[in-house]
Amino acid sequence: MISDSDSGDKEADLLCGDSIVNYKTVQSFGHEDQIIKMYEKILEPNLQKQLWASFKTGLALGSNQLIMYSVIAGFFWIGAELVKMYPGEILPSSVMSAILILMFGAMQAGGSAS
Repeated sequence: MISDSDSGDKEADLLCGDSIVNYKTVQSFGHEDQIIKMYEKILEPNLQKQLWASFKTGLALGSNQLIMYSVIAGFFWIGAELVKMYPGEILPSSVMSAILILMFGAMQAGGSAS
């Protein structure tokens, strides 16, 4: 069974293809604006569905980035607190090494899991 979005896309493709093949006729009668309006009308029902799907995808990606950078910021904050609490014992270079080891280890674990 063909969904409404598939039939709308096919109809829009046909309209576009026919107007390109017969562009001299379309231009001679001055129907460019009418063709554009028909094309927009055919694709209008799919627009809201695609906008909502794009919004959900963007929200998921943004949430993922927020979590990832919050964890990294937490690593740096904890590292700075440890350097302040134990001056001389914990060096900033050791903290940076530990953070890089954690980040690269997490990336490799995520890559191997997929």
